[in-house]
Amino acid sequence: RMFPALINCCTIDWFSEWPDEALQSVAKTFLLEIPGLEDGQVEGIVDGLVSTCVVIHQTVTDASKQYLAELSRHCYVTPTSYLELLGIFSKLINMKKEELEAGRKRTKTGLTKLLNTQEDVAKMQAELETMKPMLEEATKDTEATMIQIDKDSVVAEQTRETVQKEESSASVMAEECKSIADDAQRDLNEALPALDAALKSLKSLNKNDVVEVRALQRPPNGVRMVIEAVCIMKAIKKEKSTDCDSALIPLL
Repeated sequence: RMFPALINCCTIDWFSEWPDEALQSVAKTFLLEIPGLEDGQVEGIVDGLVSTCVVIHQTVTDASKQYLAELSRHCYVTPTSYLELLGIFSKLINMKKEELEAGRKRTKTGLTKLLNTQEDVAKMQAELETMKPMLEEATKDTEATMIQIDKDSVVAEQTRETVQKEESSASVMAEECKSIADDAQRDLNEALPALDAALKSLKSLNKNDVVEVRALQRPPNGVRMVIEAVCIMKAIKKEKSTDCDSALIPLL
């Protein structure tokens, strides 16, 4: 009780070494408990693993004896160490099995995706083969449409040039029409006062004035010009007689 470390940290070497048959039997029993190694088809693999474990344990035992002989220091290799070796070996096998299983699943998933992709590609190729005539027809239609567009573009360009020329001509004609309209308006403005004066004079005429004009044997040139203008406006045929009375009869 005064030195508890001597009890906790020391081990009494009362174990004797196991013979090879015992090591092989323990290793085989221990390894057959691992899932996947209990099948009879892997018996040769199990025997190889058992031999490997036995060789490793014996090699460590021989090395510990050599270590004791050369350095006078003990390195104890007990059956517990052999069981720990088997436990570590079992863990390594399980880890490798998990890695292989994960790799197998990844490979299977990849193969499944590749197969699905291959099927999709085959379907798409079949659809493309089915749509190929339609695509060719659409290509021909597109080419024909492009040719027609080129032709229409040429016609449109010609039409645009024609319209521009006509627009220029129309602008010139519009300017001429405006000039004529301005001249006509100017002439009208000049004629309106004379028209107003003529209307006033017409309103002031009475029967006596007409009788006076009819009585003229040789009317003045102004009167004659007015009567001839009225005959022209009324589309009245002029009489050959030169007297005023004969010219005024159709007007009355």
